[in-house]
Amino acid sequence: MSRIDDRIEDYRSRLHQEDRDRFDEQYNDAYDELDENAIYDELDTTYEREEEHLEIVTAIASAFHHKPIADGYETGYRFAFTEPLEEQNSVEVGEEEVKNGDVILAKEDDGSAKVCIVECKSGGAAGRDWAKKLEQIEEVVGTDKYREVLRDQLGVDEIVFEQYVVCGKLTQIVSMDYDRIDNDLDIPPNYAFWGYDLGDQQIVQVHGNVRDQRLAGEVNDSMDAGKVENPIEFTFSDHPLTQLKALAERLINTKRKEEDPHPFEFSRSGFYDAFDDELQVGFTGDVRDKLVEQRVDSLLETGRDVGFLTSEPDRLNSSRDYRILFQGQSIKAAKQAAEDKYLEHKTEVKWKERAFEDVKSDFQPQQTRLGEWDSEHDDEEDGGENE
Repeated sequence: MSRIDDRIEDYRSRLHQEDRDRFDEQYNDAYDELDENAIYDELDTTYEREEEHLEIVTAIASAFHHKPIADGYETGYRFAFTEPLEEQNSVEVGEEEVKNGDVILAKEDDGSAKVCIVECKSGGAAGRDWAKKLEQIEEVVGTDKYREVLRDQLGVDEIVFEQYVVCGKLTQIVSMDYDRIDNDLDIPPNYAFWGYDLGDQQIVQVHGNVRDQRLAGEVNDSMDAGKVENPIEFTFSDHPLTQLKALAERLINTKRKEEDPHPFEFSRSGFYDAFDDELQVGFTGDVRDKLVEQRVDSLLETGRDVGFLTSEPDRLNSSRDYRILFQGQSIKAAKQAAEDKYLEHKTEVKWKERAFEDVKSDFQPQQTRLGEWDSEHDDEEDGGENE
């Protein structure tokens, strides 16, 4: 039983029979009126957008890779890590979200560094909000507390200059109304807008200013992000389906190279290590251990919920903790199974959530003891299952 099933059953359990029958009828009607295909398509579109976002993140990391073959190598800027300061949004519970970018590039020189923070965008409405995000990131980086964290993570004594960039799909970046954005926000001289062609794998500057001359020269001429093999499989906060597919592929490949007789089974510690090894983040030590532990637990729970993973002893052929469930033997089949099972399960969850919320918002119990209902209803947790 999923969380939404538990929530619905908990709600029903506090109704007297007559109200319960009336609620069930309204819930079933609301459920039937919703379009299952539309919900599936909505979730699929969200996932595809996240995949495009990761492709843009990867393009930036590839273009500024530490290998000399990378187009951005001569600029002196190097890919440092993804999602700078993302850990602050997990360790500072209850505080306002710390706005951060997707990639940080660093150009180090004798204990100091120039940094370029890139916010990657895919889908949605391209415009003022994208530029506004740069203002919010700059405000965070300008705060002594967070600036010190970045210095420590980069291993430098001082950050002497920051460049801020929005990089999105070329078609969207080109279509933005920069005259209006300039008038609304008075864009500073260290903001720039880069477009990425997903087909040609080219990064080019479309608007704004890059103050570092070497960096400006490269991006104005167009940079090829395809010269270095993909250095990133996923980021810490990436879509869980992206992470499950990548980890399944890595685990199966590793087991097969070892000629393991059970290549689709793995231990929790093996899953933890595979996830941790893929991360290219700034946070380390106890913070990293804690956040990776939380994310691994969440991913394993998601995998079980959607039917892609099982921990049932009678379905395992070894002493390990989990088995990947899919038809066939190929990694392609495993990844497709993860996608199909995830989207089908989440569609059903979202379907139930929407029907429940539609009915509950207007439903008035008539027979329930009011004191009992009010005290319990006030404590009910809002919101649905995490995506």
